[in-house]
Amino acid sequence: MNASMLIIERPGTFRDALVSEIELSGASPHVRDDAMDALATLQVLSPKLVLVSEDPGPPGASSVCRLMRTKLAGATVFRLGDASLRDVLDDQSPF
Repeated sequence: MNASMLIIERPGTFRDALVSEIELSGASPHVRDDAMDALATLQVLSPKLVLVSEDPGPPGASSVCRLMRTKLAGATVFRLGDASLRDVLDDQSPF
């Protein structure tokens, strides 16, 4: 199974609003509560876009972003709340 989008965000109002907004655009995001669950998900999903919360749990947001970029070479990985150029602009991604 392939996924176009993976969101790593703990349950709450922000996650609900984010998922609703994405679904309104016609996409079907796959949501995981924490980093370890998201990393395990990569065995069955190959997202093109990954959104990582500021607090995804261990091993931490920066480490999760690095791991996702390594495991998903063609994906854009964006850390929510951190608009660094590396996160926003990824030459390998259609997003």
